[in-house]
Amino acid sequence: EMGSNEAIKQAVVAGLGISFISLHTLGLELSVGRLCILKVEGTPVMRRWHIVRHRSKHLTPALAAFWDFVVEFAPAYLRRLV
Repeated sequence: EMGSNEAIKQAVVAGLGISFISLHTLGLELSVGRLCILKVEGTPVMRRWHIVRHRSKHLTPALAAFWDFVVEFAPAYLRRLV
């Protein structure tokens, strides 16, 4: 058990074992060949992603921009990873 995706990736790169981790965290490591994806029966595990906020909290300009960005671009980005 490790505290972050980066720690997990570095442990695998160092040869300490294998991991089950979200594909969207592996972009650079896959593109340069530091990690590879193993074919495992029952994978990929498909998940639903949600963006939520507390209804009574004030929507700051930064949060509004982030919210709009995620709603517009995240679905296409996540579909590319499958």
